[in-house]
Amino acid sequence: MKSTLLLATALFFTANINAQNSIKGNLQTKSNKAIDFAEIYLLDSNGALINQTYTTENGLFSIEDVKDRTYTIQIYSNGLKQYENTLEVDHSIDLGTIVIENDTQLEEIVIKSPTRIYEKKLDRTVFNIENSVHATNNDAVDLLKITPGLKVDTQSISLIGKSSVRVMINDKLVQLTGEELMQYLKSIPSDNIKKIEVITTPPAKYDAEGNSGLINIVLKENQPNAWNNQISTGVFTGHKATYRFSDVFSYNQGKISFKANISGSKGMSQVIENSTVFYANETWNGKSRRFNNNDRLSGNFQFDYQISEKTSIGVQYMGSIGNPKFDDNGQIIVDNHVHNYIQNIYTNAKNTGDINNQSANLHLIHNIDTVGTKLTMDVDYFNYNNYKNRVFNTKTQGVNNSPDNMFIASTSGDQIIDNFSAKIDMEQPLKWFKLSYGVKASFVTTRNKSDFFDLSSGIAIEDHNQKDNFKYQENTQAAYFSASKEFNDKLSMQVGMRVENTQTTGTSKVYNTENKKDYTKLFPTLYLTYNLNDNNSFSINYNRRIYRPAFWELNPFKWYITQYSVAGGNPKITPAFTDNIELSHIYKGKLTTSISYSKTKDRFSQYPMVEESTNMQIYIRENIIDSEGFNANINYSFNTIPWLQSQIGGYFFYSTSKLLKDVNLDVRDGGGMYFTANNTVYLNSDKTLNAQVDYWYQPKIRENMWAINPSHALSLGLKYAMMNKKLNLSIYANDIFNTSTQKVSTKTNGINQSYKNNYDNRYVNIGISYSFGNSKIKVTDHQGGNTDEKSRK
Repeated sequence: MKSTLLLATALFFTANINAQNSIKGNLQTKSNKAIDFAEIYLLDSNGALINQTYTTENGLFSIEDVKDRTYTIQIYSNGLKQYENTLEVDHSIDLGTIVIENDTQLEEIVIKSPTRIYEKKLDRTVFNIENSVHATNNDAVDLLKITPGLKVDTQSISLIGKSSVRVMINDKLVQLTGEELMQYLKSIPSDNIKKIEVITTPPAKYDAEGNSGLINIVLKENQPNAWNNQISTGVFTGHKATYRFSDVFSYNQGKISFKANISGSKGMSQVIENSTVFYANETWNGKSRRFNNNDRLSGNFQFDYQISEKTSIGVQYMGSIGNPKFDDNGQIIVDNHVHNYIQNIYTNAKNTGDINNQSANLHLIHNIDTVGTKLTMDVDYFNYNNYKNRVFNTKTQGVNNSPDNMFIASTSGDQIIDNFSAKIDMEQPLKWFKLSYGVKASFVTTRNKSDFFDLSSGIAIEDHNQKDNFKYQENTQAAYFSASKEFNDKLSMQVGMRVENTQTTGTSKVYNTENKKDYTKLFPTLYLTYNLNDNNSFSINYNRRIYRPAFWELNPFKWYITQYSVAGGNPKITPAFTDNIELSHIYKGKLTTSISYSKTKDRFSQYPMVEESTNMQIYIRENIIDSEGFNANINYSFNTIPWLQSQIGGYFFYSTSKLLKDVNLDVRDGGGMYFTANNTVYLNSDKTLNAQVDYWYQPKIRENMWAINPSHALSLGLKYAMMNKKLNLSIYANDIFNTSTQKVSTKTNGINQSYKNNYDNRYVNIGISYSFGNSKIKVTDHQGGNTDEKSRK
């Protein structure tokens, strides 16, 4: 990392050797206090942006490499234009001390303000994608993996040191979880994403889903009265390559707004999974390899019509198809504790299937008056289909010419999810406070049909004990209110309450079971903020959250991985509830520290149960523990040097756990820490050539039943913007030294186990994008009101 920064520094100073002129100054208030991070813009005589910078902590700024001509310099602070002057530049200019008037009125910002790539706000962390090296040739999952504070694996997204979060798109929750959520997010290209917000304390307006908070993926918005098209392509390569393309078209003229997008990918990625199970008299060392198929095609369109100055109506459709076929092969070597070979177990499998989803949304926005009273209505339909088929054979080969044992089987599963929802939201500023309230109703039906055939004899024999036809229905009605009040310049408060009433029915025809639940829960929220002075802001917040199991987790069907390894769902899983309280402090808008406490009841999880008599590994899902979590975080945004932006974070966590079941699991209290640094280096004065240096480190941690070995990763990237930033080239090398793979271990039934999986973490991503058309176009994205239901596929 040091060598990279030294190289960037050398390039920076080399670029400035030929600078003809410079413009510098010092920004202060009337009370002689320095103003940091004010925005400085240098425009030519036509109003085009030539250069931009920020003031340092001491209020100083400097613009280098200024050619001889006439310019306009503008200074903005807190969204207000505080200074403007015309300069005839034929030599270096020192503007001296510029004093900001506190009563300056807000003026229209005529140029787009540059945003920091990473921003830390009171209730959320913001990752601005547009300005980063990751803006091209990625998908939403790729971006979440590199978002500070998040931990992403193949089936879940969580905050570091905390439990899982839910995902929103444009403030609307996606009703999918697990592998299905990942497949859905992979259909969203990075070229269509503006920013990612990690919201740790969501207000009552949002669904109460997600124990630790929410992730909001904000799609791009463009400027009005024009058209625009952006096309991008690239290659994402680890052990295998995946090729991607995307095209986004936007049109907005008069009362009509239209947007369409198509994207696709084709290729493969490698997955290697290693496991070791230490039985009393044997050790089973397993390794499997597969190449996942990344072929998928997705698209969406949106049409909006402005009925009047106050009312607009629109419709949106989104859909995607995928073909997740792959072959996998594995080997388990069985030996005794003195490493004498006993037997080999080989498994080969072919996996086929089809995944497709589609959603439709009808929305209306009506501005009731001119003071901000607004009515929003959404009606949504979502459909998801996932068909899987797995044909595998397990061959057991002994020593001393012992006979082989061949087991051949076919398993298949077909999942269909239908969701209909409607919601109404109202925002109403009143004399003493600002009020928002609304209602929502959601109706979900999911059907899971599965079959199992034994093919060992050469004839397909249906095993009725391994088949299922499972139907799950979930209806939820919700209402909320939220009131916010600014008492003075220092103190503000927001209170809210959400009530959700849920009825569920799970029916298995094969197992002849029916599970019904009916519950009503309250979810309060409280925010209190106190601004001690210009440099220090304190806040305390409390909220209550719910985490419902994914639809597939409720299906009792058993999915055979090998003859000796099987996983299944559990229709008796109940939701987990979490109470969160957090105290935070922000210093000068750059240094953020926070401490938090959470208590979760009835937390459900998957754990491996090993049966020594049969050598079976059974992956079970249950409400298994109650837990308490203690977290302390510190984040610093560094931008004192004009050519460097850095986001540095440290996360410290500790949890205690209490088993709810009489099972032999090695559950312990424990915790750990996590460090991350994301650096953007500007290699030229107009900031069109940017380097990215990212690093994270996690020492050994203990989390509930799992012990996790240390891991870390260094990643480097470069982005070059040309042709007035219409043509963008990027390259990003992730986990250069292939050190991010984690090894985890646990103990169940007195049997130690360890697992180490690599999901092609080391890769190179090369992308190119080109935009053309009228750059003033704007189309408003609208995601609908059923994103919570989508996220639980």
